[in-house]
Amino acid sequence: MTTIGVDFLNSEVEEAIYYCSQDLEDAFRTTISYWYWKKSNGEDFDAPNNFLIKALKDNWHPYKWDDKWMENQMFKSKGMKLWDEAEVHWGKDKRNYLVVDIQETIIGTRATIIFRSGRSIDLRKVSRMTWEELLEYAEGGYRKLC
Repeated sequence: MTTIGVDFLNSEVEEAIYYCSQDLEDAFRTTISYWYWKKSNGEDFDAPNNFLIKALKDNWHPYKWDDKWMENQMFKSKGMKLWDEAEVHWGKDKRNYLVVDIQETIIGTRATIIFRSGRSIDLRKVSRMTWEELLEYAEGGYRKLC
């Protein structure tokens, strides 16, 4: 949602989410659906915060929804992008064995990867490593300071 302009640190957005007692996911889907509609019509999505707040307060439901929309790389956090890339580089089984968790902030700007070896690493450090170095680190053998 941040990639389409929603600011989850905005106090009005925080308040609307806090007081939303039902259909939170539908409000998010409605916002994403409207963004797709605007994009397909060549229009800008102005005031995404205001749209989401209204969707939350008025319990809006998406007119049209396609689960495939969530596969758009724009909607994946940095941690989820790393998860997908790790499968490409290491294979699904090895990734699933090595990576215990990816902890992210609510808006997905910071992430920490937790490995089965007991080690963890900030995603910002990962960006300076090769996949081979990260694999060695994940397995417990990487000693170089990042």
